[in-house]
Amino acid sequence: SDEYSSFLCYCEWKADYRYVLDNVADPMHGAFLHKMSHSMSEGETQAKFVTTDTDHGFIFEKEGQRGVNFDWSEFADTNLMWQRLEIPYPKTGGPGGNFHIIGMYVPLNPQLAGVFHWRCRPLTGWQEDTWRFLYKNRLEARHWHVLEQD
Repeated sequence: SDEYSSFLCYCEWKADYRYVLDNVADPMHGAFLHKMSHSMSEGETQAKFVTTDTDHGFIFEKEGQRGVNFDWSEFADTNLMWQRLEIPYPKTGGPGGNFHIIGMYVPLNPQLAGVFHWRCRPLTGWQEDTWRFLYKNRLEARHWHVLEQD
């Protein structure tokens, strides 16, 4: 969509691709593993989880907590399996709405997965330019650090 600005991130994880799917599907790991991240230090560390069916899959989320941390993830199969999640950004993350990650994971061999993450934010105009500069200048290194923790 023209309303979003995005960057594609590609890496390879030394694991079966199903472990990557499991990691991205787990909203609780953000509050523990990534607690020192600039964007995941808030939110409950205990939660009841619920699932909601969608037309192409389901949403897995912390009951009663939205917009605080990595609170939910969506799995979909539209003839291509993908996952989506949203992380609220602090003001230090620049202008724009929440940070969205859309991921697709493919097996390269039994112990290696290709990991594609589109990192997106809803913004246009000067706000898009500002965020893109900030992302390349500051935030991308933080995102790689978080990804390496996984």
